[in-house]
Amino acid sequence: MGEEYGIQPSSKHYACMVDMLERLGVEGNVLGIWGSLLAACRVHRHFLLGKTVSSKQLELEGSDEFSGYHVLISNIYTEEGNWHSVDNVRRGICKMGMLKEVGCSWIDTSGYPHCFAS
Repeated sequence: MGEEYGIQPSSKHYACMVDMLERLGVEGNVLGIWGSLLAACRVHRHFLLGKTVSSKQLELEGSDEFSGYHVLISNIYTEEGNWHSVDNVRRGICKMGMLKEVGCSWIDTSGYPHCFAS
């Protein structure tokens, strides 16, 4: 749109694309799509929308053994200063026996990869 017609896409354009793909029956990683939206809510500090997205995502998630999306909503609550909800989410992660994936960074020095975790 931008390159060929000089039109800057808006959120309405993106919503129309999602609607069109849904009507065509295009399937994808639904949980991952909701996860991307949740991450965007955190980045742009849209806490109310993030909570709604999180609820929908938890419906879809089922019984995953990893807690990535739970940690993300916990981080949203942290940024909001909602410590009671942070505690509830973290306790829920423990109760469900979920594992928190270790975040790590990789660096390549002289052709050898090195992993760092904290």
